[in-house]
Amino acid sequence: MNRTLSAALVLATLSGTAAAQCSSWRYGVPDFDQRRSALETNGNNYCVPTALLNWMGYFANHGLPNAMGYSSSNWAASSNYNTVTSRLAVMGNYCDTDPDGGTSLGDAVEGCVDYLDGFNVGYPFIVYGYAANDEWTPSPKKMAAWMNLHGFVNMHYGHWEWDGGEWERNGGHATTLVGVFSYCGNDPIVGFNDPWTKNDDSNTTQSAFKVKYWAPEKLFADYDGDVMHRWIKRTDDPDKIKVLDKYIVIFPMIALTNDTVAHQVDFYAPSTLNTTPDLHQNMSIVSPTGGAILDALLHPSDARVIVGVGSGRVLPAGLFAFDPSDETTVKLVDLPWEPKMVKNDRHGNVLVLGDGSVRKYRVLADGSVSLMQELATRTPYDAMCVDPSNDDIYLLDVGGRRLKRFDGGDLLGTPYNGLLPTNITITGLPSIDVSAVQHKPFITWSGGTQIHRLAPLATTAAWTIDSSISAGPNPRALNVIDGDRITYSANGVVRELELDPNNRYVPTTRPLLNGMPAGDFLFVPRSQTNFDPDKHTLPGWVSNPDPQDDTPEVELCVADYNIDGFVNGDDYDLFASDFEAGRYTADLNADGFLNGDDYDIFASHFEEGC
Repeated sequence: MNRTLSAALVLATLSGTAAAQCSSWRYGVPDFDQRRSALETNGNNYCVPTALLNWMGYFANHGLPNAMGYSSSNWAASSNYNTVTSRLAVMGNYCDTDPDGGTSLGDAVEGCVDYLDGFNVGYPFIVYGYAANDEWTPSPKKMAAWMNLHGFVNMHYGHWEWDGGEWERNGGHATTLVGVFSYCGNDPIVGFNDPWTKNDDSNTTQSAFKVKYWAPEKLFADYDGDVMHRWIKRTDDPDKIKVLDKYIVIFPMIALTNDTVAHQVDFYAPSTLNTTPDLHQNMSIVSPTGGAILDALLHPSDARVIVGVGSGRVLPAGLFAFDPSDETTVKLVDLPWEPKMVKNDRHGNVLVLGDGSVRKYRVLADGSVSLMQELATRTPYDAMCVDPSNDDIYLLDVGGRRLKRFDGGDLLGTPYNGLLPTNITITGLPSIDVSAVQHKPFITWSGGTQIHRLAPLATTAAWTIDSSISAGPNPRALNVIDGDRITYSANGVVRELELDPNNRYVPTTRPLLNGMPAGDFLFVPRSQTNFDPDKHTLPGWVSNPDPQDDTPEVELCVADYNIDGFVNGDDYDLFASDFEAGRYTADLNADGFLNGDDYDIFASHFEEGC
């Protein structure tokens, strides 16, 4: 029983062990139609909010019903049509979708965050939105890395046209990624749900859920001045191509910390979302040098974990990168000193704080790094943070009692050289972070019991205490995250604070990471985008309709459990494994229970070949 599809010419490469080892997929994702008569201009420019809403339907079926108001075993049913249309209008409003022009990347990221918060979805997601630039471009392998880290990816591609010796972008389209296959080699295949419908499809009823499959190729060319490789799909017109040039990732909250005994980075995640197994110790990254792991972060565009490692018995100190797509660790660069802190700005540049200098590295398209700037100092700085909304860099000099701010991330520019308040006396290990909303820095230290929010004085280069927050003994590893919530460690465990209705910080009423073990450092990510109005100008970089895409579509099949376009023993084995393990991906009727009903549904469709 092997159901071969009309798109089998590309899907045939998925058979065999190699594809299974280098493939990632998400089962049970809706494929909502964007074109609806109840939306302005019939939803012709609603691809971005529709691609995002597909994930809301998925979340609703996996423990988060507020994402759509309720769960459903059949989101394509006519009884759900008006609910989907209503939620789609709301998502479009949050994303500032122009009914005639589409949606920008910056508005899409902000809108998705607002939707999740506005409907109290009940799980802390962060949202990343990244577009290609002169040094970086999306790839199938990067998207697979996000999927392997339990991220939910929307793949965006641009319509590029040949114009005077270079390719120019002329709009684009947003889709919902459901699979990346054979990504370890040079011939990957991507599977995605396309919100667009054909002209003869109804605008008042939902069409059948379908998957499209692409076999993209690498093309080295001049993309509006950016000369580099990008992943493209050719069209019948040699002067037009489709280019994978943006993606949005809805990413469940995690925390990274270090195990000081085993010299490794540990991943932690709450267990609220019933989509995949939690991230546990088996996702740990062992020190590649044998030395101490001093800091780590999740890179917002590459989905790699960047690790600052001290010198050890094997290798000298340096920056390393762990790739979740193939679970390999590579050295990025040797360092002349121990990396005390590692941070990133919104463009994905990596900053490293060491004794005697601060370095900024650009992460290139091939994953390597190049040195951009270095700030050498006689007195080592003690802490560092970066504002993810404007790239301002903050450096703390405890001995000189200064907190310096380098506007726009220019380490070689003249900083705001602010004096610390006289009533701050730092003892122990200091830690700083900054609000991306208020652009105010926060400071704490392990010898104290408070976290202070600072504000610059208007008349002189000095800081004043804007507010003080009780943190308990031994606070360190400060993180200011989305919604200006605060996470930090105290006596080896994670603590969380949130703002109450009176705008005062109190212990969170929705603990997620609270109580988890913490080592010397703690990294908790927050939403970011590299959207640049000057670089990603409209209308060329907007996401809008794709009426000319003729990629074959394959109707979604319940028994095609790995979304590879075939129904065979691999699907049966995978479903049985998830069912036996109690994973909610096997809850086929979305009733919140795993029982014989789900098994019967799968077996029936398997026997029918679909």
